[in-house]
Amino acid sequence: MTLPVPPDLPILPAPRARALVLLMNPDAPLDGYIAIVEGDPSLTLSVLRAANSVASWPLQPVRSAREAVIRLGLAQVRQIVTTAVLRSEFDRVDGAGIDADELWRHLLGSAVLCEAGASAGIAPEAAFLAGMLHNIGRLVMAVQSPSRYRQVVDAAQSGTDATTAERSLFGIDHATFGARICERWQLPPEVTAVVGGHHSGATDPFSLTLTQARSIIGGLGIGDGVHRPDQRDPAMEEHPLLAKVDGREGLMAEIRWFREATTSRHGTPPRRMAG
Repeated sequence: MTLPVPPDLPILPAPRARALVLLMNPDAPLDGYIAIVEGDPSLTLSVLRAANSVASWPLQPVRSAREAVIRLGLAQVRQIVTTAVLRSEFDRVDGAGIDADELWRHLLGSAVLCEAGASAGIAPEAAFLAGMLHNIGRLVMAVQSPSRYRQVVDAAQSGTDATTAERSLFGIDHATFGARICERWQLPPEVTAVVGGHHSGATDPFSLTLTQARSIIGGLGIGDGVHRPDQRDPAMEEHPLLAKVDGREGLMAEIRWFREATTSRHGTPPRRMAG
């Protein structure tokens, strides 16, 4: 019998760890955001790409981090930086059997819908982060041990519950591991709780918002990188939460915009819809 080998808790580069913590502070000053972006060339590129893609296309291209941050606004910069940090650190899951394209669409869609559905008492920045991070445990397992995670994917696609397969091979499931990662990164306790409990049936408002977002994403036919939905659920296209982001087309446009802004390729991404 093969004993499970636990994954290692990932350590973010110090500047990026500080960036995530700062971005959770709704009172963080403009200069703090600018310093984060200017101090990391890949974040500078992402923010510049985003600033040059908005619907109110600038007459002259935005060329500096400061100008880009001011143009986008702190909320959008926070989203772009959060997405760029995660994609740059955990984008490579080659050999793990995960459909990376599907997984990132799932995470981005969940983040956008979580933020749109954030109710009183749930900070929008925390909602977006929880949506982006709820499968961070899966990403880290796949990056660290691709061949072992492929066994999880194979088991899941043969009918075994993925979390059961993860516990068998890693000694921990991705939700529990994800919560430990959030703790290691000193993220807000409410984000840690939602990430760790997203398969537990938790009924607090924050957890229900993520559950709702994930259900809508699945109903639109987007899988989580391991499972593909059996079929699309037309009823989800009429969901009130989806209407908050201008329906399916609006959500898919948001997902494309975030992915293009945080890719490593050069060039200009498609324009983002205003509003």
